[in-house]
Amino acid sequence: MDHMQVLKRAGTVVWRYRALWLVGLILAATTVSWAGPALLRWRDRDNDMSTVDIHLPDQSIIRLPGHIRIRDDLPVWRIILNYRHSRDAWRRRSGDLLVHWNPPAEYALELVGRDARGRVKSDMIAVAPQTLNWLLMVSIVAACALFVLFVLSRIARYVSETALLRMVDEHEQTGVKYGFWQGLKSGWSRSAWRIFLINWCINVPAALAFTLLFVPAFMPMALWFTRSQAARVVGVLSTAGLSLVALAFVLVGSSILSVWKRFAWRACTLDNLGTVGSIGRGLAMVRQHLKDVGLMWLLMVGLSLVWPFLIAPFILVLLPLAGLTAGGSALALGGLAQGFWQGATPWMAAAVTGVTVFLTLLLVPLQLLGGILEAFQSSAWTLTYRQLRGLEHAVAAPMAQLAPSAAD
Repeated sequence: MDHMQVLKRAGTVVWRYRALWLVGLILAATTVSWAGPALLRWRDRDNDMSTVDIHLPDQSIIRLPGHIRIRDDLPVWRIILNYRHSRDAWRRRSGDLLVHWNPPAEYALELVGRDARGRVKSDMIAVAPQTLNWLLMVSIVAACALFVLFVLSRIARYVSETALLRMVDEHEQTGVKYGFWQGLKSGWSRSAWRIFLINWCINVPAALAFTLLFVPAFMPMALWFTRSQAARVVGVLSTAGLSLVALAFVLVGSSILSVWKRFAWRACTLDNLGTVGSIGRGLAMVRQHLKDVGLMWLLMVGLSLVWPFLIAPFILVLLPLAGLTAGGSALALGGLAQGFWQGATPWMAAAVTGVTVFLTLLLVPLQLLGGILEAFQSSAWTLTYRQLRGLEHAVAAPMAQLAPSAAD
């Protein structure tokens, strides 16, 4: 298999087939990469391993890892719930958040901090019952909207994935280029539903297996409950070492599963196989062409690592343009709004407009570039599948000719 020829062909197809960009844009917008959340971690500047104590009305305490900030300069260390009956006896400390929840008359938050002289002070924020009802209604509507948006995003994700596979395969077979809507229509099929089932059939057992991998890793932690300090140290070190080994297995297994699923998707869409048949066909192709598949996977990983550096010049050009356009829009809107409103309202509206314009001018082009990357990767894997399938047919044809006939 000629891997570089596959990559060149994929690049040519994506560059000349602009409808793939828009379909890839939908796929990029509805696909979440695990690397971003896993590598990014917000660190508290005061304490990396902080906790929050929640004091309940029955005097019990719930200690949760993490941190809460109501203001940037004031972290919350304790949350005291239903504080009416002991509010005068409780000694206030900086970082306390008192929740006054006593229906039907009292709904308030009391945040304890310090003034300029270092003395403890409380800021009371009263909340009207009507406001609570309004917030509850807005929360319910927002939750329903998010659920609907999640369902639509999942549908768009699998339809766009199927559309990319069929558009590239049809273009390679007949040279026909679908339009954007025609391509999405081709993705609206049973294959999209089967790809969803393929993911579930592979991901659920894999998640269970990966979870079970960490069970032996945490077994040495039982030594922590002994009285021997040396045994405790051995238990902690053993758990840390076994956890790293389990994590390595998870990373390797996840990479194998990602390639397996890509081939199963193409077996389902291009060969019109069922869910179970596609899973078996994808696994068989990975096993039979392990070297070629592994090399293509390495090339795709390398492209993902190099991609941020490739688009860095574009971002450096885009940032000042977006900043100047957003700043000019905000100043123009603020100047016009002063003729209608007084005070800080015009400039608040201008600030919101400027931030919106800036994010739009910055994120939309970056999302489009992400769509191009998704289209290229999908096209490369589709061409890989087609070439490996062609190699299998080329080998099978001479074998069929050499097979002895019944007359012999």
